Amino acid sequence: MREFVTLMNLTYPADVIAPKGKLESEGIEVFVKDELTVQVHNFYSNAIGGIRLQVPAEDFERAKTILLENGLLEEIENKDEFWNDMALKLKKIPFLSQMDLRIGLIVLLGICFSVVAFLFIYLMSR
Repeated sequence: MREFVTLMNLTYPADVIAPKGKLESEGIEVFVKDELTVQVHNFYSNAIGGIRLQVPAEDFERAKTILLENGLLEEIENKDEFWNDMALKLKKIPFLSQMDLRIGLIVLLGICFSVVAFLFIYLMSR
C-alpha cells in the first residue's frame, strides 16, 4: 500500500482544482482528503484542518517543486514537514497505523497520560 503525505491544506473545495489538475497532468497520483465533508458542512473546514491534498511520499518533493514553479504553492513552512514526519512515525505503530493523524496522536497521548497517571497513583499509595 502506498504511503500518502499531505502536500497542501486548503480551505475551500474550489482551491483544490488547479493544483490537483497540474499534479495529475504531470503523472503524480493525488488524493484529496475531507473534500466532501467540507462541501457538505463548509463551516467544518477550519475545525477539521481543511481539505488535504495528498501525494505519495516518494513523489512529495517532485510535486512540491512542480507547484512552487507554477505559483500554485507558497514555500512550505517547517510545521508541514513536522506533521508529515509525525504521520510517517505514527504509521510504524501497528494499532495506530490505520487511524487519521489527529486521532492517532490523541489516542497515543491518552495512553501516555494513562500510564503516567497509573504510575503516579501507584507510587503515591506506597
